Amino acid sequence: MAIKLRCVNGTAFGVRVVPEVNKIEAITIKQKVVENPGGDPRQVEPAVLEFPNLIITLTEAEGRRVFPETNNFYGWHEDFVILGNNGRDQEKGGTLEYLAPDGRTELFTLTFFNLGIFKITPERAEAGGESIKRIKVEMYCEDIRFRYGRAAWA
Repeated sequence: MAIKLRCVNGTAFGVRVVPEVNKIEAITIKQKVVENPGGDPRQVEPAVLEFPNLIITLTEAEGRRVFPETNNFYGWHEDFVILGNNGRDQEKGGTLEYLAPDGRTELFTLTFFNLGIFKITPERAEAGGESIKRIKVEMYCEDIRFRYGRAAWA
């Protein structure tokens, strides 16, 4: 099972549009640097990349029916976290496509590798606020790749 998010004018997991996904937390990739020992202190070399967790907020109902198979975020969480079936074969891949305002033109794509779910948290509802129950789903990620879309070069 792969996860596919589609941003701007809706979000898609798999092949269907999921407008209930209302938030994707910021994704910041960091790279540490190391000084060249014995060399010029102004010379640094790239070191390890740090990949952030992928955190999305969606309706509780959508969290139960996101994937076309019997697996969903709650099922994946129970199997992966509670039952301990969290080997590499249980991690998922996914893509996040950033689209132009027309909702079709791809600007760029982030491809996520080895996603593992580790937390589902119900969002607190504010008094007098909307009555839709929402959840926050947190997944670790071991690698992210970036690909420009054709529109980025236009």
